[in-house]
Amino acid sequence: SATLGNATHFFDWLKRVEERRGRTVYLVEHHERWNDLYTWVWGEKEKCVPLNPCWVLKKLKTLKPVLNHESFPKDLRFLPEHCILLYDSMLKHMDDASRKDLDLSTFFVCSHPEDAYWNLSMRDVSAWEARLKSALFNFPPEIQATVLESLSTQTSKAFAQSDESWGKLGEYEYVNREIVPLIEDLKEQGMLPAICFMLNRKGCERLAYTVSHDFRRKEQKKRGPTLGLKWRRIGAAKPTKGRLLESSDSELAQALSNKTEFTKVEWEAFGIRDLRTDDFIESSGTYYKPDVTHWMSTQFDLAQKLQNLRSQYKVVADDRALRGDLRKAIAQVQRELKQLRAPDPEFCVSSISEEDIEEAFGSLPAGIRWQDYVAKGLQDPTISSGVCAALYRGIAVHHSGLNLKYRQAIERLFRSKKLGVIFATATLAMGINMPSKTSVFVGDAVYLNAMNYRQMAGRAGRRGFDLRGNVVFMGMNSDKCFRLLRSDLPSLQGNLILDNSLVLRLMIRQHALNSPRKPSREDKLVAQRGIRSCVHLINYPLFDPLADMSGQTHHHLIGKQMAHCFRFSVDYLLSIGLLRCVQGAAPACSELEPNDLAAFVAHLFFLEPSNFAFLTLLLADGGKTLKMLCRPGPNREEKVLTIICHLFCRSQLPPSTAVWAQTKKAETGPSVVILQNLSEIGDMVKGKDGRLMREGACVKDILIDHNSRALKALVAYTACFVEAYPELGPDNILPLSHCRFPLSDDSAPSAVSADKFDLGECMRGLLLPKLSVRSSFVALSGHDDEFSSIDEVSSNARRGVFLDPKMVPIFELYDDSTHLNAYCLDFFKHGQIDALEIYNKMNRDRLWEDLQSFLLVLKALTAAMQRRHSSKNEGKQTLFDDTDVLDTFEAITSRFSEKMQKAAH
Repeated sequence: SATLGNATHFFDWLKRVEERRGRTVYLVEHHERWNDLYTWVWGEKEKCVPLNPCWVLKKLKTLKPVLNHESFPKDLRFLPEHCILLYDSMLKHMDDASRKDLDLSTFFVCSHPEDAYWNLSMRDVSAWEARLKSALFNFPPEIQATVLESLSTQTSKAFAQSDESWGKLGEYEYVNREIVPLIEDLKEQGMLPAICFMLNRKGCERLAYTVSHDFRRKEQKKRGPTLGLKWRRIGAAKPTKGRLLESSDSELAQALSNKTEFTKVEWEAFGIRDLRTDDFIESSGTYYKPDVTHWMSTQFDLAQKLQNLRSQYKVVADDRALRGDLRKAIAQVQRELKQLRAPDPEFCVSSISEEDIEEAFGSLPAGIRWQDYVAKGLQDPTISSGVCAALYRGIAVHHSGLNLKYRQAIERLFRSKKLGVIFATATLAMGINMPSKTSVFVGDAVYLNAMNYRQMAGRAGRRGFDLRGNVVFMGMNSDKCFRLLRSDLPSLQGNLILDNSLVLRLMIRQHALNSPRKPSREDKLVAQRGIRSCVHLINYPLFDPLADMSGQTHHHLIGKQMAHCFRFSVDYLLSIGLLRCVQGAAPACSELEPNDLAAFVAHLFFLEPSNFAFLTLLLADGGKTLKMLCRPGPNREEKVLTIICHLFCRSQLPPSTAVWAQTKKAETGPSVVILQNLSEIGDMVKGKDGRLMREGACVKDILIDHNSRALKALVAYTACFVEAYPELGPDNILPLSHCRFPLSDDSAPSAVSADKFDLGECMRGLLLPKLSVRSSFVALSGHDDEFSSIDEVSSNARRGVFLDPKMVPIFELYDDSTHLNAYCLDFFKHGQIDALEIYNKMNRDRLWEDLQSFLLVLKALTAAMQRRHSSKNEGKQTLFDDTDVLDTFEAITSRFSEKMQKAAH
């Protein structure tokens, strides 16, 4: 894989998994691309400037003064022309032995000595490249710097120009100014088709519109006056709606052809409205028309010919043969007119016709045009017509927010070489067959990391079509380009996926497989297969967080701890009532069944721990707390929604935005911006201890109590695990230096004698508490096995124990200094997307998805309320004896859904 840096680690894990199934796995590594990637940087005046790898090494020397095999970026390649330039620059600094060793005529075997002809393969060049880099590493640092400086001058100059302009104009203005010259240069150099990656949906749409509009403007300037003037005839019964001017009007066509100067009255006599300044120049009430171009006069001739043919067709009504000939002639003239009015190939990036577009979209419902699919999903609907027009010039947009049918049509057109440029987000980077000749990185983004860069750059270079791919940087800071080019391939690391939601979903699945009273043989096999899958998930985890610096793995300990974690999750689910033992059965996993709230919690698994926090609120005090919040009163829905936002919509405001919203409330428009603190929500009520407090403070106390009980359970289970597995050994290794104490001679660092590390002598006489969970090293500061947070447990755990905050659904409560964004509550009040972008400072690209996700959460909560209420009517146990809670959640969901529908239209 082009994005996997530790293939051996992944192979070892896969081999262990497949061996249990009786299958053999082989590792085949290929360290070269099918074709090389040539990198460029947009230098404005010089246009596309080659980016020499020596520029990367030059900047790397500021971090690592000495270049060697260890410090050289593993994924940085010298192409053949780069090797030649480097060889020429190094030649004067080489000794005779090095020159002889690297001499091209002796290094490569000549295929035809009599003709001095070499047939070199890429592997031959790679071998010479490796030898050349070794010679560079043997140079003193001063000579290395001299060589790299001489080869990176042009690249440094190009980056200096772009960084200066980028800093003055800002990324948005700079990209809009330079994108058209960049596309024109790519077309001129034969580097199309290209995918221009910009990790901003609205930015992709605006760039496509900008390029298409600029091409259209240049096309109009070349062709001369356009016939796209709006008009209506004088003397009509009532003004008709403006439409495109028909050049078949002989009177008007003749006037336009023969006269170059018109007064306003004369124009009104022809019925012309909305004159375009690009086509006519106004001076002292007189409009002057430029010279009629060949393109314009050809249109007039064809229009006049079409009018004559139509007149003849009306006259010869009885002659069928002649009418047939006239129909063919009319169709031919219409095709010529259509072809003449099509975009000029000079101002297009590829050749595409209306038939190609219609074929890509396939069959459409009656009354639906392909243009109707374009507007769906656009971040800026006002430019939908411009995006449609861009498609005729071979320019398209692709991001996940667009209509699926439109995206599929774009992919078909690109694969069939009908499109020349696509402005896309990361949707075209992975998992799709969309190779191009060039990948362009337009602007910068937070999500553009080393892995995404390699995926996007890997689109360039079509196997079987291109001998080389191209990567162009435009509008990106030089430091960011350097970080992307020097970074190594990311390593594949497993993650702890065995959280409480996953365990609950596994238990629900297993219960469903075992539910038939008379299971068939096939049902039993499926149930057994499900159990084996759970066992493999526990016993063969991909991740190994306990691996030490020597690379030794601890698969046996990880498997045992995963099994222990699974048992802890099952016991925790039993304690909160999501699982229950079948009456009369022992508490074994196969004899547990979920209750009716388990499906609700499992449905919102991606929001853990918020789903468990809401469950705690739901079950608190037999459901009385939720009934108290939902009792009838003014602003009941807003109060409950504010609490829901604290649980499921936890987007923190930047400090600067929070200060602005607090000090200048008059400038926040219809939005509140800052979500009210949880302890300040609602009316005054009596708490459990009899004190008066806000309703939100009662909710906060419930969550604090839930966190405390969950944390104590985790610590107890961890202590049980340490006691159950003595093979963990003593906790006597320091976390940073990995020195063992009391220290033996063979484990001490060679630079210092062992007696200086004898911590056993230093620790004698200290009264350390008896520990099982906390690290002995941390305990030197006087700490014991009492913990205040899940982060403290996971970071201070002893050696050999891996704890992850996901293992227990502890809900983090912020203090009063942390402010949350109230965008969901504000949308519930005013329903204005623009206000959320302006005042709440929300990113419009993700705003609609976030609102849709929150609406799905509201629907899930309402469905849970309805199920509990309906189960009461069926005679089952329920928490509710009134409809206040159900009415509140239904009202919130209905109102929020209405706001979403209005905003969508």
